[in-house]
Amino acid sequence: MTQRRTTAFKKLLAAFKGVPKGGERVYWQAALSFFGYRYLAMSVETVVRQRLGTQRPEVVWQDATHRQRLQTVLQEELGFYLEPQLWPEQFLAAMHHLHGHDLSMRLTGALQQAMDQIAASTTPTSRPTFVHLFDDVDLDSLQFGGTAEQRIENVSRLFLRVYQLPVDDWGAVYENLLQCAAARVHLPAGSFYTPRSVSTLQAGLVDQGQAVTAVYDPTMGTGSSLILAGQRLGATTYYGQELMPGTASLAQLNLLVHGVSYRDGQVAVGDVLTADRLAGRKFAAIVATPPAAAYWDPHYLANDPRFTAYGQFAPKSKADWAFVEHMLAHLTDRGCLAVVLPVGSLFRQEAEGVIRRQIVERDNLLDAVISLPAKIGQLTASAVVVFRRGRTTRDVWLLDAAGFGTKQDGKIDLVATAVTAILDRYHQRQEVPHLAHLATLAELRANAFDLSVARYVTPADRHPAVDVPTTLREIQATKRELAQLDNEYNRLLAQLVQSQDAATPETLALLRAMSERK
Repeated sequence: MTQRRTTAFKKLLAAFKGVPKGGERVYWQAALSFFGYRYLAMSVETVVRQRLGTQRPEVVWQDATHRQRLQTVLQEELGFYLEPQLWPEQFLAAMHHLHGHDLSMRLTGALQQAMDQIAASTTPTSRPTFVHLFDDVDLDSLQFGGTAEQRIENVSRLFLRVYQLPVDDWGAVYENLLQCAAARVHLPAGSFYTPRSVSTLQAGLVDQGQAVTAVYDPTMGTGSSLILAGQRLGATTYYGQELMPGTASLAQLNLLVHGVSYRDGQVAVGDVLTADRLAGRKFAAIVATPPAAAYWDPHYLANDPRFTAYGQFAPKSKADWAFVEHMLAHLTDRGCLAVVLPVGSLFRQEAEGVIRRQIVERDNLLDAVISLPAKIGQLTASAVVVFRRGRTTRDVWLLDAAGFGTKQDGKIDLVATAVTAILDRYHQRQEVPHLAHLATLAELRANAFDLSVARYVTPADRHPAVDVPTTLREIQATKRELAQLDNEYNRLLAQLVQSQDAATPETLALLRAMSERK
């Protein structure tokens, strides 16, 4: 972050002081949504001013004919419209004479009206993008205060802090907001925000040196991994699905503030395992961080081709491989998938072992397994697993990347140079003692298709070699020294017992205890 942005973020975080337990999620949802609304309003203002030149938008808007034309232009280009009086700069300027509660009440009312108008002014084409964009923002939530006055004041204060954030790079600032939220709020499913370093690694792994038209993330969270992959691969369209409606809204805003229009970014809501909103579509590049060990019920999916080709269903309490099966069903003939999986899913047997065997031995889809340093962001004991269609070899490359982690601000992460180093080694696919191994199909079969990196890569022994003869001599010398000290202890104890000064009951009791302890 720049110094200016850091200062602004500190002021924003100050608005969270005193937030009741459990209320931070409401505050962060609102803060992220306010920032997204501010971007949308800026986009509207930019289009309108380009059309009007030096004419004042608020004046021209009063003419019914001009207003209709502008609304049509905005709906075509942006997917919605927003009248000038609901642009932040406009309504804040109109409220310059207000203070205290009057200002807060007017400001909160304008915010609600603006969000409502964005949803109501869509076209049939843009409606899926915007109609539910702010559904999870409840400005009257009790988390903002027990009284109406408190809620109005807190909402107003939060918006003004968000409004003060510098917007030299909209996408980067939104990412900073997401990172702050992820560090402070625990959201369901554990997949709210994939650490940026891991997302960058995934994007590099699916990069086959050719531009792709579309990228896909079926468990997209807030969409950061999808956006990074799309930017690296030169994608023109972005597709994702997210279980939680509120998180899906943040993902849609993320796409918008990164310049992905409503035509080019589609975010579906729902459980991707039971309700595949993009059934039948294929993608050349897929990235994902599914919720680890999620519960699913395959009872109603007995005839679903995504899951029936692997002999068994993934366990109900551990849907990790069900997510992989879903993604493989959406992969093109030459496509690549980089997915973050919990380490346990790589070696558990029974149904999961059967699925791994089919994917590796029968279909030859597994390309690499890269174990990550422990506790990166919200991830614990995870690995990035790479699948490719159209492979010409049968080996699997495994890398222990635990040593690539760097401690920053008390947390482990992969710095940019570490990500680059991992990608370089991945493309080289070389055997490196204590670091990387190229496992043959025979090896994998002999290990019951256990894919955990620790099974194939032995960590280097970091302890110095032991000089056995010297160590034995030191042990003998220490034993002799202990014997001498023991004799001296007995001598002093006997001398003390024989002393007339030790005749008191208290001293005798202490001496007995010392003898027993010995």
